[in-house]
Amino acid sequence: MKVSIITIAYNDLKGLENTWQSIRRQTFRDFEWIVIDGGSTDGTREFLQEHDSEIAFWCCEPDKGAYNAQNKGTKHAKGEYCVYMNSGDVFYDDDVLEKVFERKIDADIIYGNWLMVFENGKTRLDVAPVELDMAFFFSGNICHQAMLAKTELMLNRPYDESFQVYADWDEWLDMFVQGKRFEKVDIIFCKFMVGGLSTGSSKALVAKRDAEIERLHEKYYPELWRKTMKRAAPCLLVYEHLKAKRKQHNKLIRILIIVSSLLFVTNILTMYYLLGV
Repeated sequence: MKVSIITIAYNDLKGLENTWQSIRRQTFRDFEWIVIDGGSTDGTREFLQEHDSEIAFWCCEPDKGAYNAQNKGTKHAKGEYCVYMNSGDVFYDDDVLEKVFERKIDADIIYGNWLMVFENGKTRLDVAPVELDMAFFFSGNICHQAMLAKTELMLNRPYDESFQVYADWDEWLDMFVQGKRFEKVDIIFCKFMVGGLSTGSSKALVAKRDAEIERLHEKYYPELWRKTMKRAAPCLLVYEHLKAKRKQHNKLIRILIIVSSLLFVTNILTMYYLLGV
């Protein structure tokens, strides 16, 4: 088995159905689906029972939070890689996994870009840098829906459940510090639904996120680095964003040059025609 797709859910039957439809449309078929539900009462159990033959493992029982549920799912994973697609999240295209594995790849963690989908229907594309470093991780994270991590690594070093919001950020930082190999595939992996723990806007959530980010900084960065990076991080994020967009900008410039040249030639030919008349 190449990929274990692990989905956690709680009272979100519609979102779970959307996730399943996206999974079953994947042209790459070497995967299994694992669903960890927190004890939903909205018909999720009945849905899972109905699709029991299509799911490698599922359970519907109380858990201790999102990362506890994801760790539970990992324990049942048989794939070489696992990806955590929460209820409501979907693959960006039907051939995402096929594109990832169309060439030989053996990185510890494979990652890509992701599209954030807001409640009002608006979207925002987040482009991950090609080369990751500690400067990026100081203020940037890669959503786990856009990452395929080797299952063996996730079993040996599960999510730290003392982080309620950013256990994934902690996970990637720890693996990066250990020297694990990250490789980017330059595609959009998923549509990530905004509104969960990491993106909600309530004051309590914002305070919790800020506290966990500070904890990450203290855990992985020396004090002098932290003070310096807090000043430099905004500029670095802008630089990385512009660098990622450079190819798109260059393509647009080439198109504009071609269009301008065609207009110039058209004007010259029109002028000769009029003078000839």
